[in-house]
Amino acid sequence: MGTHLPTREGWKERLVTRRTGRGQIYVLLSVEKRTCDNCGWGTEFATLWASPADDIERLTWCSSCFNARSEPAEPSSLDGVRRRQLLERARTAPLLLSWNGARAAIDDLERRGLL
Repeated sequence: MGTHLPTREGWKERLVTRRTGRGQIYVLLSVEKRTCDNCGWGTEFATLWASPADDIERLTWCSSCFNARSEPAEPSSLDGVRRRQLLERARTAPLLLSWNGARAAIDDLERRGLL
């Protein structure tokens, strides 16, 4: 794995969601940045997302070579309380702003200086 890069914590104060093509909502649980092992100079983003049905997905991509992976992930005991709180916020939000993909959501967080 590449070298871990620092991230800001401002995104954790927001409810960050993405919507799939079928309309399923996923809530962002975690973000890590590291150097890309594939190309060596890009930034690889590793994100963890949860659906209300408790499906957990790990989406990883490089900002430079676009090497991307999507895989199911197991719920972590460290994420349990936070996951439930975020999913409840998403369920009860009067207005839910969602991005059409993980990369769009993360790019927006970076543009706003929250990541």
